Amino acid sequence: MPQEKQAAFYDLSKMKKEKMTSMVTRRMIVGTNEMVGVLYAKKGAVAARHKHVSEQITMILKGVEKITVNDHPFIVREGQVLVIPPNVEHSGEALEDVIEMNCFSPLREDWLSGDLSYLSEPGNKEKGSTSTQPRPRPRPAKRG
Repeated sequence: MPQEKQAAFYDLSKMKKEKMTSMVTRRMIVGTNEMVGVLYAKKGAVAARHKHVSEQITMILKGVEKITVNDHPFIVREGQVLVIPPNVEHSGEALEDVIEMNCFSPLREDWLSGDLSYLSEPGNKEKGSTSTQPRPRPRPAKRG
C-alpha cells in the first residue's frame, strides 16, 4: 500500500536564519518541486549578474531593491512582485534594508549545494566566492 503524502508546516519565526554573506541572511523551505527563500538583505547588498534554470518570483515584503533583468532595471518596492523567467540573466542591489520572498521552480541546485558565488561582499559588485556548506533538505515541522 503506498504511503500517504503529508503536508509540511513551517513557522518562519522559529526557523534559524542562515548567513549567506555579511549582508544577507535567509530562511529556506524546500519542497519536492519548488522552494521558497525569505531573504534579509542590508542596504547595499549585491547579487551579481547570474542566471539559473529556475523561474523566480520575487516579492518585496519590506524595503526597495533594484533588480536588473536583461539590462532592464526594475525598482521593486514593498508589496510589488517581479517574475524572472528561467535562464535569464539578472542581478540585484538592496537600495534599503530589504526583506523579500523568492520562489523558485524547479529547485535551485546552487542553493542546495551551498554555491553562492553570485553573491558579493560590500564594495564588490562582481561575482564573489561566497559559499555555505551543502545542506540537507529541511525537515518539516510537526503538524499541529
